[in-house]
Amino acid sequence: MDKPLSFHAFETLYWCGVREGELLALKPRRFDFRRKTLTVAESYQRIDGQDVLTDPKTPKSKRVIAMPGFYAEEMEAFLSGLGLDPDERIFPVTEYFLSHEMARGCKAAGLEPIRVHDLRHSHVSLLIDMGFTALAIAPRSATRPSSSTTKGRSTRSRARTLRPRGRGSSTRGRRGCCSAPSSAPPP
Repeated sequence: MDKPLSFHAFETLYWCGVREGELLALKPRRFDFRRKTLTVAESYQRIDGQDVLTDPKTPKSKRVIAMPGFYAEEMEAFLSGLGLDPDERIFPVTEYFLSHEMARGCKAAGLEPIRVHDLRHSHVSLLIDMGFTALAIAPRSATRPSSSTTKGRSTRSRARTLRPRGRGSSTRGRRGCCSAPSSAPPP
């Protein structure tokens, strides 16, 4: 990992499904590592050359997101090494920087470039693959399920709730992210 800041930014985008502006506004105090949650309360914008923190895109964008155990552990270690104040931005970069880093990473891996926003779609696809319904995903991603997303594969009869796994979970596997309680049937 040649650029830890970029690595952790992309990990956050994928595993938590936050928007770019929400990521860039994150501060250490928004993480609750004991509960394995991340609170989204602000969004970053660059206006007339100035860094500005605003309310997120919609009122429902203010939310608490369950984090996978392994991601919470990685992020806690990363933040402890930065020595930031609780109200300092963790990622003091711009959306342009993220786009550049995404293009750099895709090129290094020999992949076609993707947009940074596509990680948000990948996050939703992960949750659908895990068996979550569109109605369960909507509050986590701060979106409204459209009629096209409430039909088909994402609306399985055995709905799950979005909750972090139990104590000690650190797997990256299929049930390692935002799994339902262990009593829930598999998808």
